Amino acid sequence: MGTRQHGVNAPPKKVVSQTIKCAATTSKELGVRMCGLQVFKADRNRYLFQDKYYGRSLNKFTFQRSLLEFLDNGES
Repeated sequence: MGTRQHGVNAPPKKVVSQTIKCAATTSKELGVRMCGLQVFKADRNRYLFQDKYYGRSLNKFTFQRSLLEFLDNGES
């Protein structure tokens, strides 16, 4: 969590890479990025799986929906 993704002693190349990644994802605006998820959906009797690339594609609106999807296992 946070808006800085690199360590204090990170090499310059890593700092640039992580800064670009942060700016392109929810990390900059929300201070958090979903790095993937896996949740068992009881109502469908199957797992929902999303990888880290899915998390990178989210914006502040779709992040909220995905977080709710993660927290809801499909049971009443």
